[in-house]
Amino acid sequence: MTTDRVGDDLHLLRAGCGEMGIALSPEQDERLLRYLDLLYVWNRAAGLTTIPRENAVRLHVLDSLAALLAVDRGPCLDLGTGAGLPGMVLAIAAPSTDFVLAESNRKRCSFLLEVIRVLGIRNARVVHGDVESLPRDVLYPIVISRAFRPPAEFVAIAARLVAPGGRVVLLMADPSDEAVAALAAGSGMRVEECRRLRLPVGLEPRSIISLRVI
Repeated sequence: MTTDRVGDDLHLLRAGCGEMGIALSPEQDERLLRYLDLLYVWNRAAGLTTIPRENAVRLHVLDSLAALLAVDRGPCLDLGTGAGLPGMVLAIAAPSTDFVLAESNRKRCSFLLEVIRVLGIRNARVVHGDVESLPRDVLYPIVISRAFRPPAEFVAIAARLVAPGGRVVLLMADPSDEAVAALAAGSGMRVEECRRLRLPVGLEPRSIISLRVI
């Protein structure tokens, strides 16, 4: 990667975090950008993303970091994490919180394990398998997803895996208030928060929806 690209990415990362009220250390900044470097090297063989590299800080890293305030304890289960979005990004940003990254695709799991090894991430572990293979007797304080399944389907799955009093967190584009309310209906959860924001530069709408187990 060119020096100009590194500088542009770092500037955008810091500016975006500033807009969201997120404070990262220089080491965390570097890890997040190295994570992106690894993602696009592996992308050639593993098909991890279709987002162009020049948009990756905004549409991968900042998009994932938008959920940071909703993940205040662990372990946090990221269902269908794919390339580690949002789980790996959040693990870098919140080193005192443990993350479990569940993914059914073996190549993606190999990529995640390589990220953990290269970046020395100690608060994330990878679980290979589909959601049906996850133990039903292991419950998590927080279950999160960025684009694992259609929202209602994800909530139904997450409701079986979240601990009593726990939280289910969804990263979505721009759902209506009615659509948000419908997610909680019949799930045994209530809408705790729906935080709406726009990503830097492109101003794409994003919503971070937190459902609390009643």
